[in-house]
Amino acid sequence: MKNYLPILITFLIVSCSGTSYDGSWVMDAEKSSASCMTAFNESMENEKPAEDNPFGDLGMDLGSGMAAMACGMVANMFPPFEISGGKMTIEGNECSVDGGVLDCGDGDKSVTISMEGKSLVMGLPAGDDSPEFSLYFKRND
Repeated sequence: MKNYLPILITFLIVSCSGTSYDGSWVMDAEKSSASCMTAFNESMENEKPAEDNPFGDLGMDLGSGMAAMACGMVANMFPPFEISGGKMTIEGNECSVDGGVLDCGDGDKSVTISMEGKSLVMGLPAGDDSPEFSLYFKRND
């Protein structure tokens, strides 16, 4: 038993260090696009249509098409990144990940990070022209 004790202690230290976010991550374009489209569709449904809208449903279809195009672009533009020891490195820039909040030093701490199964989920807040939605990433290890 004495011979196994140092191995067991080493294993516990190594397995408990770091965070569940540690690793190399790439965009899961399918999940991210679906999340984005769901958010935009809900946003459009909640908007009160103008009664004097000459385009009627065509305007909603056009808006839905533009949302699909925007969601597809967002899902394919995010570069791969690394997270190690509470630091996220993306294209040479470093941000801290603390308590599920992403902080890149610009004072904006509204982007959240969490795990959903094996996916890393980055929650993006609502903006002036966009609803709140999530980006999904899968391990690239």
